[in-house]
Amino acid sequence: MQASILLFFQEHANPFLDRVFELVTMFGEEGVILLIALAIYWCVDKRRGFSIASCLLFSLSYSMVVKAIVRHPRPFQVLSSIQGKRVGTATGYSFPSGHSTAASAFYGATACAFPRPASIILSLLLVILVPLSRVYLGVHWPIDVIGGLIIGLGTVLFCYRIFSVLEGKPLEHFTLAIGLGTLAIGLVSGTLLQANVVDPVAFGDLVSTFNLFSGFYLGFYLESRHVDYTCDCGTTTKLLRYLGGIAGILSIMALKKLLPAEFYALGKIVRVGIPASIQMAITSFSNIFVQGYINHFGADCMSGWTAYTKIDQLVILPVQSLSL
Repeated sequence: MQASILLFFQEHANPFLDRVFELVTMFGEEGVILLIALAIYWCVDKRRGFSIASCLLFSLSYSMVVKAIVRHPRPFQVLSSIQGKRVGTATGYSFPSGHSTAASAFYGATACAFPRPASIILSLLLVILVPLSRVYLGVHWPIDVIGGLIIGLGTVLFCYRIFSVLEGKPLEHFTLAIGLGTLAIGLVSGTLLQANVVDPVAFGDLVSTFNLFSGFYLGFYLESRHVDYTCDCGTTTKLLRYLGGIAGILSIMALKKLLPAEFYALGKIVRVGIPASIQMAITSFSNIFVQGYINHFGADCMSGWTAYTKIDQLVILPVQSLSL
């Protein structure tokens, strides 16, 4: 049955549809989702952005754990009649679909956060079309995308409300506990991965996901305690904040091309999580100058790459023996 569905799409494929579905599938990928998520988190509503990102990260983490356990091969690896397209995005095992999980969780949570007709309709279309694109491209079985949809939408259904009502100390304790927990998992998994103790196909994406998770949550915790920026600012400030943050992420990503792999083995906690979340919370000695700059130009227009607490407390550096 599943093979018949895949063959149906293969038989009706053409260059135009290939381009369409390759474009559609990008809305379930890290780059596009990251750009949208950071726009919401930095420029629209920080708390809603946190809730949306939390649904995404929890669903992806669960999805990656299931992938590592099930280890089901992809259709183009099993059926010679299936030609996989855009296979560069088909990392790891097949079940469940990471793109379907990410799209259903992220756009489903976005619809909950912004319950307007246009937002709901657009989100619904993407929740349907991204999984469909994965089957059309031959990189997932139909059961894979169904599993991804169940995980993503299930996370939104059961967790979005919890994330959106957490405030104050309970929110701080929650983000710190989850951030430290995922950091520990990332460290252990990454060490086992580099030591060739575990299957790199099964654990590669899992390690990356937990690093992104810990980077975002620890960053959110530190930012909330030491900066607590607001999105209630002018358009120019928001634009500078967004462009500055993206530039920071790209700069850190560029380090991978310049430094040895062993030195840059820091994972997504540095490459994405830190610049995406930590907002110039630095030592008390220089905080007067920085806070003055922030007050003048708008909080978070300088997205930090390294976060410090007070000078006499622990210096938190995102150093892990991991590599992507």
